[in-house]
Amino acid sequence: MARYLGKALGKEIDTLKLGSEITAATLSVVNKQADVDIDIPSNRESSREAFFLYMQNRVTGFAKTWSRPAGNELLNYPESISALEEILNKKIATGNFKPPMAIGELNYGDINANEDEINLFLKALKVHGNRLKDALIRAPLPIMIVRAMKHKFYPNEDKYFSAVAEALAYEYKSTFLLD
Repeated sequence: MARYLGKALGKEIDTLKLGSEITAATLSVVNKQADVDIDIPSNRESSREAFFLYMQNRVTGFAKTWSRPAGNELLNYPESISALEEILNKKIATGNFKPPMAIGELNYGDINANEDEINLFLKALKVHGNRLKDALIRAPLPIMIVRAMKHKFYPNEDKYFSAVAEALAYEYKSTFLLD
């Protein structure tokens, strides 16, 4: 987690150590699912950083941020806003309150990261032979991105939605069930 945070903050990180940690996490999560007889395991996104960082690292065109308005759970209880701000100010973390936005043309940029994630998952599954009947890997839905990450580049929401769907199409070519 600390290495992902460093990466998010633009610090130089030890990519070999990060790779080792990702491998260990993926093997562990698949093994735990196999140990409790889950028939269709997933990699639990163990090789991905936080959602918004993952999108920025896989799809080009996202940058800057916008401020997400507080939800009713905070607006109805104003004391919660100050308590949350106090907690967030004490830690360095990525959050959902200032997500990135599309400021340029969206393209799937890091094919290798997707291939690496799939190959690592296949390696983790292979340990269990044919015992696991199938496997599941998550791919973000375009509507999730459109609702969570605003845009300043596309002329309208439909064009933005289409651009997101086209950019993410590569992730849907996986050999796994998609969730």
